[in-house]
Amino acid sequence: MAEPLGWRECWKWGICSGPAWDLEELELMRKRRLFHFCNSEFGLLNLKKRRIKVSTFDALNDPFELLCHNSGDKEVRRKLQSFKDYAAQKTGILCFSKEMSSPVQWAHYADRHTGICLGFDVPEEMVEDVVYTSERMKFEYEAESWLAGQGSPAWQTFLTKYDHWSYEKESRVFGNLGAKDIDTGLYFKGFDNDIELKEIAVGYQSKIARRELNDCLGDLVGFVETYKVRPAFTSYKMVRNKDESNWT
Repeated sequence: MAEPLGWRECWKWGICSGPAWDLEELELMRKRRLFHFCNSEFGLLNLKKRRIKVSTFDALNDPFELLCHNSGDKEVRRKLQSFKDYAAQKTGILCFSKEMSSPVQWAHYADRHTGICLGFDVPEEMVEDVVYTSERMKFEYEAESWLAGQGSPAWQTFLTKYDHWSYEKESRVFGNLGAKDIDTGLYFKGFDNDIELKEIAVGYQSKIARRELNDCLGDLVGFVETYKVRPAFTSYKMVRNKDESNWT
């Protein structure tokens, strides 16, 4: 399995360089529960291989990734596209949602409610929340301030999306890409203490049996909570189905 390199040294937003935390500091970090939707085929495969897919900026489903600034000026467009091309070659993204209850996300990212949603505990310091806006921002470029940290133009490009995407309630973790997986040509990040699998929600329309899921979990059975979801009775949310007799 191809393992991305340098996630602890370069996780805040990809290209920045900052101090790495040692193992003791990492263990004391407060963690946040985040969720990742996937279809049944690749979700089960990645469970077996103990990994999560790493995305690149040129392969995400939003054509405005890294293009949140107004680019009416030709030179601005050139600079922004050059930056996007560079980031796509160097920076990996783990895409999460703050919640697993959205029926829209189950439909879009878990193959019409037939897939699964993985819940991970991730150190708070590794997580960056996406900011949603209705208008493109003014582009101001100065070499010294471009990568000056939180609030800088580069930070804005990594974390700003059109507000029609706000239903995703997205959070991101960034790191170096490393090497591609030989079999798939894709990038993956292995499960570890930083990306710690804690729960698996199985889609309302999923045909995945409990035994099939446990076979994929292997020695993680008993350490990872598993359950099916159903439509809520009083809201437009997907919730845990407490009647476990419906999942065999």
